[in-house]
Order: sequence, then structure tokens, then C-alpha cells
Amino acid sequence: MMKKILFVTNMEQTAALLQDALEKVQKQYPETVSGQVCYLQSDASWENVWEKTFTEHEVIIFPWMGTGLNTKFLSESSAFLQQRQIKHLYLMSGNPEDVLHAAFTDHEIQVIKQYYVYGGLQNWFNLWLWLSQDQENEKNLAEPPINLPWDGIYHPAADKIYTDFKEYKKDFFQEGQPTIAVVFYRNDWLWNNTVFADAIIKEIETQHCNPLCFFSTSTPEMYDIMYRPVIPIHSFSLNHQAHKL
Repeated sequence: MMKKILFVTNMEQTAALLQDALEKVQKQYPETVSGQVCYLQSDASWENVWEKTFTEHEVIIFPWMGTGLNTKFLSESSAFLQQRQIKHLYLMSGNPEDVLHAAFTDHEIQVIKQYYVYGGLQNWFNLWLWLSQDQENEKNLAEPPINLPWDGIYHPAADKIYTDFKEYKKDFFQEGQPTIAVVFYRNDWLWNNTVFADAIIKEIETQHCNPLCFFSTSTPEMYDIMYRPVIPIHSFSLNHQAHKL
């Protein structure tokens, strides 16, 4: 019998990406994974219908933006899940008095957090698959969490991410041309959302400049201070009088 898994989150993009991963894993393993993703506003109220929803699932995970069980929904959901000892985990920073999980071992919590924090379609695909099976079973179909690069230099024509600028420069730079550096979020690279980066790199090269496009987990604007001049990708324009720094 398949475990029914529920993800509840107050982050709209996270909900959409979890749904993408769920649909992919269900297509590949239709008889193994049964899941649902619920997106809620941060100030969502606790209603009795949640008791029915929670009892219909064997595993419930809360990727939640915020600190502590400090809303009515979070405190009531935690109390209900603790009382019923339904397997659950809040992926959030808690207060000392908060109990953020039940029925998971410390090792299982560590594995879940690795899948989630490392991010990307492959890791979240395997998170769904791993949660759906017996974690003690050596035949678990899920691959282990993969710690993907946190920062790197990207080029659509490359078959890898560069972490060595000299190596990237050797492969892609044209001597004598000016360089334009652009930074974007790691999450966009993780989820293959690089259409803007690809277009910008192409335009930079069309203008006979060297593109230096890199992603990071840090706020892109900080690189304006560290590596001037760097243009956050959401502000990029080859009209140099128009771009914001």
C-alpha cells in the first residue's frame, strides 16, 4: 500500500516546484508515489477540515517561511499532529519550546533536510520517492541527496558549471573584448529556468563582449559591491544608461 504524502507550504514558488517534482515522479513511478501539495497564505486559519486532511495522510511535511509555530494554523496543526502521532516535520526555524516533528528518527530528518535544502528537480523528485517507501528498506528506489553547486559560472553552450574563472575564461573569452558580468539566483539554475540568462548571454556575445554569467544563493545586489560592475539579471539592459545598479 502506498503512503499518502502531503506537503503544506506558505511559499507559492515552492508549492509549484514541489508539484512539478511530484508529477514527474508519479509519471515514472505511478504505483509507488501518492502525494498532494497545498499552498496556504501565512495567516491561514485553522479549520476542522484539516483534521480530516491530516488523518488521510501518513506523512506530512511543512516547508514554511517563518520562525516558530507562531500562528493559529501552525500551533493547532502541531498540537493535532502530536496528539495523533502522525509522522510530520516542519522545515522551519523553531523557538526553544516548539516541537517540530513526530515519528521521524534524527537520521530521517537529516536526510529530508538534505533533499530539501540542496534543492532542484532531481533532489525533490527523490524526496517524494524516498518518503513514499520504507526508509529502512535497502531497496528504496530513491537516489541519495546530491549537494549541487551553491555558486558557479553558467554558459548555455557548456556541459558543466564552472567554479574556476580561469578555466571558464580559457573556454569562452575572446581576448580584447570587454566583459559584462551578470548574476542570477541559484534556484533559477536548479530548476532550468535559464531562458533569461540564455538570452542575455546571447545578446552580450552579439555585441562583441564576453559574458560572465554566474548564479549564487546570495542576494544578487551584493555582487555590485564585491565585483563591480555586475548587473543583477532582473535589471539587465544593454542600454547602459538604463540599467540599475
